[in-house]
Amino acid sequence: RFSTHQNRSMNVETVIRWEVDNVSTLTTERRSPIHTITDLPWFISAFKECSNRTGNAPHLAVFIECNEESECDLWRVEHESTIVLINQQNPENTLRFEPTGAFDKEKSSRGKARFILMSKLFDSSKGFIKEDKIILEAHIVVKSVMGVRKSVKFDFTDSSGVWHKTALIIEGEKVYVCKPYLALHSPVFASMFFGDFAEKNKEEIELKDVSREEFVELLNLIYPSSKSVTVNSYKYLLVLADPFQVKLVTDNVENYLIKTEKVAVAAKLLLADQYKLELLKTHCFNSFEHPRDIKVLEGTDECGQFSDAMINCLFKKVLAIID
Repeated sequence: RFSTHQNRSMNVETVIRWEVDNVSTLTTERRSPIHTITDLPWFISAFKECSNRTGNAPHLAVFIECNEESECDLWRVEHESTIVLINQQNPENTLRFEPTGAFDKEKSSRGKARFILMSKLFDSSKGFIKEDKIILEAHIVVKSVMGVRKSVKFDFTDSSGVWHKTALIIEGEKVYVCKPYLALHSPVFASMFFGDFAEKNKEEIELKDVSREEFVELLNLIYPSSKSVTVNSYKYLLVLADPFQVKLVTDNVENYLIKTEKVAVAAKLLLADQYKLELLKTHCFNSFEHPRDIKVLEGTDECGQFSDAMINCLFKKVLAIID
């Protein structure tokens, strides 16, 4: 996805609008839905902070995040952005902040920890909160992008493509696919499309109990697109790849889980247990250097869902460490 040979100048303007509900319960970080801008993922993050950088007074911290999960250190985005807290009583009193500095590997987050005092935010007379909801916006103007190759995208709503002659009906909408290509990656689709089943000669095939949005993400990993596994998608991709037996996607998710530090070891072990991800299991076991590393798993929700085989393997690992 990344290339050191491209430096694209542009002037792309976008507004991310996020209505944050239940602000009274806001403590840990919350994130807006992800928006793809100039082939990169962007979102707003907000949380309550009380630390040295906020003068030890509770503040609402708000940041714009760009390309957060990238492990490449060659990309850079120049921008002109404004973070906006809408005043719902009087728009003229809307609060604005313009973060400075480019987005890159070292700084993929730009914003302000002391955006507004929580006491001021919750003062209804100030007009920022209404029915326990605030409205945040990020006005983003991307000036240039360096080190990011233009992504390859597939439009599964387009029926005009040479290969997209079959429509899968998911949640009442058509998703156009290439039968031979899907069959190549999934024995389930191979049987459905070319086996002795009623669907063999149909131009439209309904898939039930499947999320259209999630299935399209599965397709993006099967097709040679620029999409990749993320912290938001790995769970449902495993759930979908399993019944359709898409080993390519399962392997990609396993590789992501091995590399990422954003998923706890207990969660990784449970997925390795449930989906027979032996490389992930080995990776987790190799990280255990002391019996206490395994003992801490006992306090997790995942531990109660481990199979007897996994519990037995963990017990043997403890004995091996002691010896």
